[in-house]
Amino acid sequence: MNCKNRKIRSKKYKKYMYCSVLKKEISYNDCINCEYKEYKEYKTIKKRSYSLSKAEKERFSIMTNNLDKCIMCPKKRDNLHEVFYGTGKRQLSIKYGCVIPLCYKCHLRIHKDSVLSIIWKVRCQEMFEKVYPNLDFMEIFGKNYK
Repeated sequence: MNCKNRKIRSKKYKKYMYCSVLKKEISYNDCINCEYKEYKEYKTIKKRSYSLSKAEKERFSIMTNNLDKCIMCPKKRDNLHEVFYGTGKRQLSIKYGCVIPLCYKCHLRIHKDSVLSIIWKVRCQEMFEKVYPNLDFMEIFGKNYK
């Protein structure tokens, strides 16, 4: 029973139910028999597709061979960071190996510091052009970072 109008409130260590339509304290039975009862809508959680989860498990990096150690410091890797992230670019980063291993602190730093993020995008673009000389970076990722 999840009525939109029912709220749980507390008054000096005592919890009680309050109806926002009737604007008064109510009991559970009052809520069950209420004529103004409206149920909450729950969003369904989107499940990841099989191909995306498989690609995430098989991630590789064109930047380094060791995915167990942070690329920026000597610590153990906590995250695999897609250098080009956002709508559609994350899957492309996974597909072409534009992934770097980062510890938790370095991962926060790269998301907060836009200059550092661009530095890694430039490095990754240079490596992409060496590894995939027959592919056009601009055509795939839609932006030139050099």
